[in-house]
Amino acid sequence: MPQKPQPKPEEEESEEELDFPEEDVKIRLIVKKGEQAWVAYSPDYPELVARGATEKLARVAWELMLAEHLEKQSAVNVNTPEYWDRVYAEEAQIQKKRLDEERLRLVRETIERRIREGKSQDLEVLDVAGGSGELSRYLTYQFPGIQVTTMDFSPEAIALAIRFLERLKYYTADAEKLDTIPDSSQEVVFCGETVEHLTNDRECIENLRRVTRDGGYVIITTPYKDRNKSPEHMREYDLNTFRDLIKPLGEVVNMDTVGDYSNWFSIVAVVRVRKEESEKI
Repeated sequence: MPQKPQPKPEEEESEEELDFPEEDVKIRLIVKKGEQAWVAYSPDYPELVARGATEKLARVAWELMLAEHLEKQSAVNVNTPEYWDRVYAEEAQIQKKRLDEERLRLVRETIERRIREGKSQDLEVLDVAGGSGELSRYLTYQFPGIQVTTMDFSPEAIALAIRFLERLKYYTADAEKLDTIPDSSQEVVFCGETVEHLTNDRECIENLRRVTRDGGYVIITTPYKDRNKSPEHMREYDLNTFRDLIKPLGEVVNMDTVGDYSNWFSIVAVVRVRKEESEKI
């Protein structure tokens, strides 16, 4: 009786992965049934997968795909209250990361400067787009005599902030309009890593000036252009474009860069607000 032909064993599949941490890109070589293909992807953008005949071609294809993706994203502002509600709902499940020491130092020293200038009574500090209130908690314990307020347009963020600090003063407001914040009510305003998310960054600057008292300070930070790409960013700034943006606020006391240029890198500025007599309250 003739024997049935035995199926040929399939060639083993194998994978080899090359990691480029400085670029947040992973390149994977997949060998299947004797044929190989290079696949490029990133955990940050799981929807983008590029293939190429060589490692280099896969990598170039992925970079082009990412550039096109970011260009499309920049036309649509994903920064809605619902979007950030989801972010903060997830954030509530993990340990809160600490604010970086450099920005804390800037805020602390600016408050101390305002106190030395004789504004220790009823000194109010506003944290714009303050999220879950890390800065507000820090300042409340660091300066028990001042009034610190967190403002965010995400109800989930505000709920999380109150959970960590029940006596927190807060506003639910849009960072562009600051429409629930009274005019000339704040001695120090912190606006960290926010303007790059906004549809109208100049409207935000106008309202930061509006809510700050004459002689008060605005501390404002933003990621440096091309160093911290994100689909959440409507635009990014270098030193010149950022200086142009904040010019209407008043006198720039300090402007510098902080961070690791190969990783997270930001522009920070401290501006003293000067108002006309008609603007003063």
